[in-house]
Amino acid sequence: MKKFLLAIIALGSMATANAQEHSWLVYGNVGFASDKLDNKDNVITWNANPGVGYQFNTHWTVGLNLGWGQSSTKVNGDNNRTAVNSYEIGPFVRYTRELGTNGIFYYFGQLNASYMGGYTTYGSDPSFAKHTGFGINAFPAIGMHVSKCWGINFSIGGIEYTTDKYDGAANANNNFGFTFGQQMNIGAQWNFNCHGGHHMHHGKHHKDSDEDKAPKKSKKASDDDDE
Repeated sequence: MKKFLLAIIALGSMATANAQEHSWLVYGNVGFASDKLDNKDNVITWNANPGVGYQFNTHWTVGLNLGWGQSSTKVNGDNNRTAVNSYEIGPFVRYTRELGTNGIFYYFGQLNASYMGGYTTYGSDPSFAKHTGFGINAFPAIGMHVSKCWGINFSIGGIEYTTDKYDGAANANNNFGFTFGQQMNIGAQWNFNCHGGHHMHHGKHHKDSDEDKAPKKSKKASDDDDE
């Protein structure tokens, strides 16, 4: 079996222990995989999960997650693809702490709750196998500052619970998952406020320059004031 995999990439603002309070966090991850099976069937899988959150302080972030994904299969000799689509939307809460005192490493725990659903399509036929449900998951992650603006984080799974019901089904499908050590996600994060310190320093420089440019009293004027 031949397989091509594009690693998961996450882009967003730095959600670290030194994140600026009362600021907005924008992040996301995307993934893509293409499999060529031994029977020459082709399977393409992709997903995108953007999110936005508000950082109340240097530890707590609350926001909204979105998700969309698809796994499509093209059977050898068939011109149409069967695509299984999924979507989700819901709130999240994240708690972040610095790891150690050097300011390089950090860790966070995140809790997601989502309304989710999906459907299947085949070529141009109407969608079928529709289903909706609810899910909740929690996971820890550890990260490292690569530079003032960039950081990377790693997670190796978590715990999750989902309940999902297909249209016309009598009962819902309930699943509990424990994925520690069974998956790994790697993300890169960008801090949009990383130049804040530079601007503050630049402002101080202008202040000092204005004082330097102010007219100075001559020695005689100073002696007159003393009198």
